[in-house]
Amino acid sequence: MILMLLGCWVVPVEDDVVLEGDDAPHEEEDTDTDTGTATGCDVDISEIQPADGQTNWYYRGLVQARLSGPDETAVLEVQGVPGTSWLHENGHIAYFAPDPPLQPNTSYTADLQYCRGQTTWDFSTSDLGKPTVGPLGERVYLWDTSNGNIIRPEGVGALLEQYLEMVVLVGVVEQDEGFSLEIAIADEEAVQDPCNATVSLSTDFGDDPYFEVGPISINDTLFDLRLTGTFSEDFDRIAGITATGIADTRPFNHLMDEEAEDDSVCEALSGMGVSCVDCPLDGQPLCLEFEIIDGYANEFDATVTPTDTCLEECKQGGVCAESEVCACGGSAPAGALAVALSMMAALRRR
Repeated sequence: MILMLLGCWVVPVEDDVVLEGDDAPHEEEDTDTDTGTATGCDVDISEIQPADGQTNWYYRGLVQARLSGPDETAVLEVQGVPGTSWLHENGHIAYFAPDPPLQPNTSYTADLQYCRGQTTWDFSTSDLGKPTVGPLGERVYLWDTSNGNIIRPEGVGALLEQYLEMVVLVGVVEQDEGFSLEIAIADEEAVQDPCNATVSLSTDFGDDPYFEVGPISINDTLFDLRLTGTFSEDFDRIAGITATGIADTRPFNHLMDEEAEDDSVCEALSGMGVSCVDCPLDGQPLCLEFEIIDGYANEFDATVTPTDTCLEECKQGGVCAESEVCACGGSAPAGALAVALSMMAALRRR
């Protein structure tokens, strides 16, 4: 049922369209670096991020260690780096957030203390984090949304990643005090879908090369949207893309059933262990929280045309036709929500 709900965001991605590099924030592998010898502890390390020896870690990335079972004694740090350590509420994941961020092109040692004792591993950061050089100008970036990690809602990302992919074009235009972003759904050839609305955002550039957008609300369907990212030194890519917010599920009930009730989407999600939250607009428990981290987008030769409904080439008799890429509707609310939720739907849960 969840696939019926999100099926309109399925877009096949051709290998020669999506640009990928070795600068993906997470290119982790399952690793067990347990070196402890404590008795009475049956917890193992099932995965670490960054991986041992990784050389392209994102300088603002969240360092973490996944455990095979809960361990309330687990503490993760990066040696010689100030920051905050904490455990996931289930006790299975130890986190460390550097503050201030790590330095680019620098080697570090992660240090996990847990019930078996101590284990360490080495990694180094990529070149991201260096101040940008030259003008930003006007550029377009291509984001294959399958290259990020979904944190919320928990429990559904692993299933969705098997079926859902999305191509998103991000147009960026430099302004006097920052830059604007125009986000558009694209087809399998990375051409803007003319039958869906774009999302327009703007921000300053006060922490070069890092930027933040929001919080903003869009068309009473998307609330508290926050986007962040980091430009590479020469502006040829954006990495560390994060997106958080709250989305109203009601515009998508009809994808499940033409006569669906307002709570149909949330009811389906509840069967997968996902709970909806109160919507900011009316307080009804019909909204979904999402959080995405570690996306990246490469500069791409394309054009993004802003529209709050659809482009002229999509209109039939003055009315927007149904999209062949995504039947989410041509109206601004549907288009805005489609962009946000398609990103959420396609990303991998870690």
